[in-house]
Amino acid sequence: MFERFTEKARRATIYAQEESNKRSWESITPAALLLGLIREENGIAAKALRETGVNLYDLRTKIEASFPNGSNEHEPYTHIPFHKDTKNALELTLKNALQISDKYIGTEHLLLGLLDQGNLILKETLGKHLRKYESEKEELIEAISLAREINMLAEERRKNIKELKFS
Repeated sequence: MFERFTEKARRATIYAQEESNKRSWESITPAALLLGLIREENGIAAKALRETGVNLYDLRTKIEASFPNGSNEHEPYTHIPFHKDTKNALELTLKNALQISDKYIGTEHLLLGLLDQGNLILKETLGKHLRKYESEKEELIEAISLAREINMLAEERRKNIKELKFS
């Protein structure tokens, strides 16, 4: 499954491991994965969260306050396994990508997987900001679509500027 991950999704996963390491957590929890998605601030997930009105700094602070540092002493950068709930979220990530006919797994799919998995902090945070639709997921998918469009327009603009420079 990880071979389908975009570079940003891979980085978010690595950030999740680093967050777990830093806090001496015994496994990479859904909270750690969410912290990783926040840290990958140029990913579609972070952009979609911002698009829905979520302040990423406040969300990070809330997660850090809700999950204190662990007491597990381990060497930094040793392999930390995924928590069973994170594994479940990753399976749902693949399902979400396939449902919307994406051949890759991006940060947006990881975010949807966490939402489907039932991440309470994410649901609570989104619930405060998402009032437009019946479900958080529908509005999050719309925000993801908007963030993707913005990314494509920005990439097209960069390409046009590059072409102008070399003409």
